[in-house]
Amino acid sequence: MGTLSPWTTAPTGFQTAIVNERDYRVYVKAKDGAGNWAGDAVYPYDVVSVYQPFRWDVTRPTSVLTTPSLRYLNSVTSLAGTAADPGDPSYAAGIEKVQVAVQRTDQGGNNCWSWTAKTFSLSQANEAIWTDTDAGWSTSTAVGMMISSATYRIYSRAWDRAGNKQSVNLGVDNHVFTFDNIPPWWRPPRPRTSLITASPISP
Repeated sequence: MGTLSPWTTAPTGFQTAIVNERDYRVYVKAKDGAGNWAGDAVYPYDVVSVYQPFRWDVTRPTSVLTTPSLRYLNSVTSLAGTAADPGDPSYAAGIEKVQVAVQRTDQGGNNCWSWTAKTFSLSQANEAIWTDTDAGWSTSTAVGMMISSATYRIYSRAWDRAGNKQSVNLGVDNHVFTFDNIPPWWRPPRPRTSLITASPISP
């Protein structure tokens, strides 16, 4: 029994000739030193054909935050949204996952949420700021994440099954809101001293 011989090829012009969001097949055949063939097909549809199908998709997916949607909130228990893989629905690879990140903008320095340490302690460049969800995405806010009077940015980025990743401009592409769950208060006005009297005021 012989050994397998790894092979590779890079046809000239392949990357420019191939059309986005279409299905393809790569046909192969091999011949050994004794003249025996594997996959020796004359036409692609011959029963002896050996091929690998694949779908070509280089379109970036998109995601949108739907919850929360307001600028000021007194309760945030979850972060949720939708995602889509644009293009021809018959050929688009489809959403693999959506990732979510939370940034506290009123805190300087490393101000992105760490989903493992449960603190705002990571920089924007750290991949650990992202947590995975599915296509119809939703994730609960963690204990200690929402602090009254703090301002937050929520980011989402989608990945499709072809490995394309949504491009996100941290600090720009986001939803910003302020969390405030402390009720307002007021102090009753005090009467002016000049109006206080121990006897009835004469008409």
